[in-house]
Amino acid sequence: DERDIEYNHVSMARQVTVMAYDANLPEWSVAILSLRKRLGLSQSQFGSRLHYSAMAVSRWETGAERMSPPADR
Repeated sequence: DERDIEYNHVSMARQVTVMAYDANLPEWSVAILSLRKRLGLSQSQFGSRLHYSAMAVSRWETGAERMSPPADR
């Protein structure tokens, strides 16, 4: 059922958010990770939607690098 899938994504996002705060990650990093988990997307899928690589998403989520503004296209 679709509601179960949505509940699982939200539940997983909450668990990830708690773990991320425990790891002392920056708030912006936790927000990105939580959003991706709530949407039920892999790093690759999330990055593709934003026109970034999975590696960039990984760097954001670990707090290694801030998300840069998109270049003018």
